[in-house]
Amino acid sequence: MWERVDDSVLPSSAVNCLALHGDTVWVGTTGGVASYDGGTGDWRTYRVEDGLSDGWMLTIRPGEDAVWFGTMRGGVCLLNLSDGTWRLSLIHI
Repeated sequence: MWERVDDSVLPSSAVNCLALHGDTVWVGTTGGVASYDGGTGDWRTYRVEDGLSDGWMLTIRPGEDAVWFGTMRGGVCLLNLSDGTWRLSLIHI
């Protein structure tokens, strides 16, 4: 069933990418990332101050224990889902 979402739960109303992994929907915006847990109905946001190298998301690739984020200016970020730590890979062309 579709549900309208108030964009105040997102880091930005400009959505660039989406990814689905199990019950979790990942939303990449121009201001960071939000995740929605379909099992609990809870939203969580991630911004630069939370560990992202850049807030402007281009792509999201969930894996079993981690989620990869491709950013506009900050390279690639990896969120370890088991312990909540971030790993950054800054790539400048």
